[in-house]
Amino acid sequence: TAGIAKRLMERPATGSDGRSDAGNEFIQLSQRIQIRPGKITITISQNDLAVHLGVDPGRVSEDYLEIGAAFQHRKRGVETKLVLTDEASPRDEILFKNILKAHRYFELIRAGKTYAEIAAAESVSRHRIQKLVDLAFLAPDVISDVSAGSQPTGLTTEWLLRHSIPALWSEQRDLFRVL
Repeated sequence: TAGIAKRLMERPATGSDGRSDAGNEFIQLSQRIQIRPGKITITISQNDLAVHLGVDPGRVSEDYLEIGAAFQHRKRGVETKLVLTDEASPRDEILFKNILKAHRYFELIRAGKTYAEIAAAESVSRHRIQKLVDLAFLAPDVISDVSAGSQPTGLTTEWLLRHSIPALWSEQRDLFRVL
């Protein structure tokens, strides 16, 4: 039943060093772990779960032996993380607004305004305008992802302003995919 699955997750478990070992116990109860792009599914052994909980295997409902979750893959150097998500992330409003500003600034530049004139009108530094304008050249699908809140977690205004953004959209996608 759902109560059994809840007891499994709430049951404190400690290793020989006194630290929580619940994650390792959960993995040991796993019969199968399937990872597909954007989704992880864990199937728990009915018998092992019954033994772990001290109940008859017939009391463990098969309805609760498979757990699925959406995830996003994050890779930083040699480290890989799976970030589990129940629902779409909220849109990064700061990044979204800065992309809109970038497009507006680019249109002003195309109309003949200088960086200095735009900076004076916006009460920001010329350097800030120069860095933000680069956001006007993000791939359309990257902008769509930002609008939907489905961009990589590491893709933020701060990150974009600190790093060089490739001009080729395919290179942008490759770079952003690992954030």
